[in-house]
Amino acid sequence: MVTQRPQSVNKEVLSQVECLCVLQVNGAHERKALEEWVQEAGADRKLVGELTGLASGEGYVWSPSWLRTFKRVQFSTKKTFDASATPEVGKAAKAASLSTVDVAALRADLQEVVAAAEKDDPKALRRRIAELERELAKKPAPASAKIERVEVSVLKDAQVAQLARVVERMGDVAEKLSGQVGALRELAGEIVSGVKSASAPAPAPPRPAALRPAERRPVAAAAAARPVGSADSAALVGNSGLRRMLVALAQRPQGLTNKQLGVRAGVSCRSGTFSTYLSKARSQGWLQGTAVLLRITEAGVTALGSYDPLPEGAALADYWIGELGGGAARMLQALVEAYPAPLTNDELGERAGISSRSGTFSTYLSRLRSLELVTGRGELRASEELA
Repeated sequence: MVTQRPQSVNKEVLSQVECLCVLQVNGAHERKALEEWVQEAGADRKLVGELTGLASGEGYVWSPSWLRTFKRVQFSTKKTFDASATPEVGKAAKAASLSTVDVAALRADLQEVVAAAEKDDPKALRRRIAELERELAKKPAPASAKIERVEVSVLKDAQVAQLARVVERMGDVAEKLSGQVGALRELAGEIVSGVKSASAPAPAPPRPAALRPAERRPVAAAAAARPVGSADSAALVGNSGLRRMLVALAQRPQGLTNKQLGVRAGVSCRSGTFSTYLSKARSQGWLQGTAVLLRITEAGVTALGSYDPLPEGAALADYWIGELGGGAARMLQALVEAYPAPLTNDELGERAGISSRSGTFSTYLSRLRSLELVTGRGELRASEELA
């Protein structure tokens, strides 16, 4: 530490000093601070009294442990220009003479450094790019030249994967919200229908022109013959996802898990719509069991009335491929063909002709997940129900 005011140095810092070099000091506060240091360090206190009479460049050096010395020394003057020297009366400071610099030799020495700096200089690179673009614009394009579009990823793979996961989760949330809104609308319609049926007998609802996913495929006449419920029970079941769930359970009397039921009925088992339909079916006594295995009851079969069975296995896969259409169908087709082997996002995108880093791919994948047609994260497989 170098200071002309030793009294301003923090005491905790000053106590760590082992070597003291002190020159001429005249101020009372400065000498008092040095006296305290000397007394604490065990040096001769007469040192402080001699500080005012020291000549220029003369001082004491005291180091008890490191240099093991305590003596009065004369510090050498600077050989070069001493800008800090005390001016003397009647003498002007003599300016230092600077040695000549060989600019040419210095430029030669720095040539490689300058060349490297210019090579990586953004401004120079932009100027060079502009020159090349102007030269290229002057040249006519060959008649047979084929313009090829190349996609360059601006984001890193990890960032793209993170964005894809966010988009996928947003799609799941949107699906759940849409399902809940749809369920509320259907329940409201059913309540209104129930109020009307209390005053007048409700006729059996006509079969809709566009059948739901679980009812669209034609079947043999023997399989299509099912018990027909009353008009009241048919009106209560309606033509919504609840009917598709009961149809799926009726098609498989041995029972379905929540996931399998969602696949066959086209309703995500994680959605609020699915939970609403399941709760209503339980309250009416139309199904029994837990999420591990659900079965339709006799009351459920009676309330359901007639229905068409859904295909199974590979035929079920063909059914959903026909229902989905477009890119989602191509993705499902690729997963079914690869089953039971999994496919990565990139492999699936390549086989389906869709970039795995695009929002379209994420949207289709979210839809397949919501229908329980795809399982896995990172390694994707078709649902075992489609095998």
